[in-house]
Amino acid sequence: MSDENTAGESKFQKRQTALWMKIGDLLGGSFTRNEGFSAYKTPKGVVASRVNVFGVVLSKESSDLVESIFIEDETGSIAVKSFEKTGAFEKIEVGDIINVIGKIREYNNVPFISSEIIVKSEKGPFILRKKEIAVVQGFYATEETEKAAVPEEIVCDNSSKVLGLIRELDKGDGVDMDLLVEKCGMKNASQIIGELIRNGDVFEIMPGKIKVLD
Repeated sequence: MSDENTAGESKFQKRQTALWMKIGDLLGGSFTRNEGFSAYKTPKGVVASRVNVFGVVLSKESSDLVESIFIEDETGSIAVKSFEKTGAFEKIEVGDIINVIGKIREYNNVPFISSEIIVKSEKGPFILRKKEIAVVQGFYATEETEKAAVPEEIVCDNSSKVLGLIRELDKGDGVDMDLLVEKCGMKNASQIIGELIRNGDVFEIMPGKIKVLD
């Protein structure tokens, strides 16, 4: 094991389970952010970091910074976003039924799903999910966020420091990434920033400028 790993540069934790949710479960709840992770508490008190959702695609949007689709079920609608610009939604069309697994995040107090996996589905599994979800959710704990939420699969020890520095440097219009890397003084600063963007913890509001998603 290298000295760097021994020093705890990064920690490996069990990936949070993607909880089955209806879209309505992701509306009207509240977020809690602690060092290294972010968690969402539904109106019923279930705490989730990652979610598994079915929905019908309403629309698609794309910019230089982010790709988005909007999905709905009988309980509401929500945006699903990809920050990696890899054509994640290229084969998804309006009207498709999709199954989304991702992290629940928010921007300007509006929740969205930062996508990890998107799979086209059919009407049969969609209907079956509606029948089964109440039973599955009956097994979910409703503990306090601090007890139920744990760091996600790979959490860099320095990620919280980078997030804190972004907040410190941001005067309202975001932070220049080159300046952030310089101020961080970390060899892997660019890697950490990239991971924060992919996770949806920060948003690239314009090329080269990022902002914490508070």
